[in-house]
Amino acid sequence: LRVNDEKMSKSLGNFFTLADIFEKFHPEVVRFFLLRGHYRSPLNYTDGHLEDARQGLNTLYTVLRDYPTVMGSVPDWNGVAEGAFKRALDDDLNTPEAVAVLFGLAHDAHRGEVGAAQRLRALAEVLGLLGSAPVEWFQRGAGLTVQAGDEDQERIEILMAQRQAARARKDFSTADQIRQALLAEGIVLEDKEGTTQWRRS
Repeated sequence: LRVNDEKMSKSLGNFFTLADIFEKFHPEVVRFFLLRGHYRSPLNYTDGHLEDARQGLNTLYTVLRDYPTVMGSVPDWNGVAEGAFKRALDDDLNTPEAVAVLFGLAHDAHRGEVGAAQRLRALAEVLGLLGSAPVEWFQRGAGLTVQAGDEDQERIEILMAQRQAARARKDFSTADQIRQALLAEGIVLEDKEGTTQWRRS
């Protein structure tokens, strides 16, 4: 393991533990970071690489957000994507190639293929990924470690209701002020098909 292109060691002062990383990033982000590299290859840890992994994982969760009822299942190993996934893992545990299969399925699901979303969820679960409900993933910090309690969620939902009431009475100035205030706190409101959802940016 290398840290910022230097070998990790106590003498260099670049030693850290998983607990240190988990103060910034969700454990699933760390797992995804590790899976994107082959276990035989050197691994270079930087906050930038973890952030890149977080964004990649968020891409997969974003696709699944459009399929809230899709749950994981046992993969059908006779399928094309499943076969490619299995061959990758059989090839000296080639997890980067297996992750590439997940992104291929995400691309198909983004184009509206419900079956691709189902297969994405099933194969991701083999790697211990995408186990959260997408809405919850984004509300809990989208891969960042956020200490937010029920009071925080309740306050956000009250502000969303106030914004919705302002929009109903065509007070768009107030509605925009509420949206901007939440955005300043890192809360993004997304209006879609007559409903509003929130997530952390």
